[in-house]
Amino acid sequence: MGTRPACAAKRASSTSVVKTGITTDHECTVLEEALDKIRCGAKILIREGSAAKNYPALWPLLKTHPESVMFCSDDKHPDDLVTGHINELVTRGAARMACRWQMR
Repeated sequence: MGTRPACAAKRASSTSVVKTGITTDHECTVLEEALDKIRCGAKILIREGSAAKNYPALWPLLKTHPESVMFCSDDKHPDDLVTGHINELVTRGAARMACRWQMR
């Protein structure tokens, strides 16, 4: 499914892809698309690479569907790896969630 971006408009297509055994997707760029794919049974990889940066759009999934998301860095340039990788995303996610917990 990771090679099938923007198939949220074709839910039957998302469902059929999951049925073939492809159960992860790192191509979601908007929350609605990710939610549709989760409903079809996929796990969503929140991607932050050197070019594609999907964390800002998809971070709400950490609160609503934590069991269905993970982080990845796709196409990350070596120079960017020095400044942060998955640990940076975990730190950003934890900080954002901590702020939301304190607001309750």
